[in-house]
Amino acid sequence: MTILSDYDQFAGLHPDTGTLCNVLAYQMRNEKALSEAMLLGISGGVTVGYMPFYQKGYPPDAALVTRYSFYPIEKICQRLDIPVQIKQTLIPMRAVQNLERVLKKGTPALVWVDRYSLPYMGLEPEKGEWFFQPAVVYGYDEESDKVYIADRSRKPFTVTTQQLADARGRTEHNKYKLISIGVPDMNRLPDAIIEGIRACIDLFQNGIDKQGFRGRFGFAGLQKWADDLTSIKDKERWNKLFPPGAPMYAALTSLYEFIETRGTGGSASRDMYADFLDEATVILNIADLKNAARHFRKSADAWRHLANMLLPDDVPLLKETRELILQKDRLFVEKGQQSVDEIQRISSRMDEIKNEAAKNFPLNEVYTYNLREAFREQIIVLLELEKEAVSVLANAINDTL
Repeated sequence: MTILSDYDQFAGLHPDTGTLCNVLAYQMRNEKALSEAMLLGISGGVTVGYMPFYQKGYPPDAALVTRYSFYPIEKICQRLDIPVQIKQTLIPMRAVQNLERVLKKGTPALVWVDRYSLPYMGLEPEKGEWFFQPAVVYGYDEESDKVYIADRSRKPFTVTTQQLADARGRTEHNKYKLISIGVPDMNRLPDAIIEGIRACIDLFQNGIDKQGFRGRFGFAGLQKWADDLTSIKDKERWNKLFPPGAPMYAALTSLYEFIETRGTGGSASRDMYADFLDEATVILNIADLKNAARHFRKSADAWRHLANMLLPDDVPLLKETRELILQKDRLFVEKGQQSVDEIQRISSRMDEIKNEAAKNFPLNEVYTYNLREAFREQIIVLLELEKEAVSVLANAINDTL
């Protein structure tokens, strides 16, 4: 039995910055810990990545990246000079030994787990799909067959040792991956903040020059989303990929979740990023960062408005969907494992709505056309707001350093 009996860190919301925030808060419990907003900023901050999916054999869907998502934990550790030890094996028994060694040193472990395999997620296991993200393990008790986990909720979770093994060993790529971390070099904090801000600015302005990602990130990503909504020629145009019915319902619900849930803290993480800039203002003594924060809060309001346009009040089926999504998210965060039954009931109702939308979509062709036009107008508003926010941010950094 190896349990960190004094572990009490459950504030983190996001799979990357939230789990790391929890571990660092425990490691730094005798000094002021770093907020999740600060870790978001150091990781590379916020961005936009718009990617419609239309693979043969699968229904079309849309994904939206709202924050820097390219190895953010690794980026934070590099920029803050946090000692990291990575352990990975294909042997289940050795994976348990690696985990117990970390815990016996008095350190929580970050382990990569398949979300579909964790019973407290309330998800139906998918044979052909998996989704790996890190979670914090702070206790492993073979005798009582319990594993203690902190995972994006204010409440702790427990699973059996076999359930953890199944979740860790779902695929060979992330099979039994574990990292343990030390404490940051706080003397590196000012430079880490600047590096994170520069990464944010670069991704907005230049996107990613890589096959499959070109033209989909940063300002270009927002513009592509706007163009796809009303295009009549592009192969990724909305009236082709997401016509009224199941395809459009899937896109609307997915995009809403990417903006308002999934650990963003709401409003595509813009409010959280503004919190980071407020903190950075004091640390770097750059007053203009406060101005940049105000611009990102305006952007947050625009993202919130766009999310509510996706699932509007005046369409009862879509309004109910929005309310159920928020209720599921709130239950998971506030009640944790105790909410599994409620979440499953909500999921069942959402499946009913999904089927109803596929058979009798509540919007006609004229309404959906006007809705796409309205989405495009709001995205263009967002694009201008984010260009201004990033410009103010870039000037604040470049004029001072």
